[in-house]
Amino acid sequence: MRIKVIGIVQKKDLTVVGCETDIGICHGVWRSRKIKAVPDKTYAAEFTLADISCEDVTKCGDDCTDSAGVYMSDDTVCFRGVCEDYDGEVYYIRFADDWLQMLYIEEDEQHFRPGDMLFFRLRYDRVEIYPYELF
Repeated sequence: MRIKVIGIVQKKDLTVVGCETDIGICHGVWRSRKIKAVPDKTYAAEFTLADISCEDVTKCGDDCTDSAGVYMSDDTVCFRGVCEDYDGEVYYIRFADDWLQMLYIEEDEQHFRPGDMLFFRLRYDRVEIYPYELF
């Protein structure tokens, strides 16, 4: 996915980056020593999201008209995306055409189905941003 860096803050030993995506603004920990985060620069990036429990995920109802998105609420990143698949262990959540996220949700049985719109929150330090170079 493409992100644009809109802010950089050093918090202890973490480089926290605010970034703009096609579906909203979020913050996360920059995970590259080779590629430096530069304000107003655009990068190709992948996100790694921390595992969450089933109780932390909400399924939007059938009348949910909201589209996929990401936004900040204080130090928390709020995610809304469509479940595309489940392989028995990992959910595949679609946030944008170029953003398919693998997410492990701790549960005893499958709670979500393809087509379900899911909502969950993660503190910014549980979101990792891995920039990469396109050749």
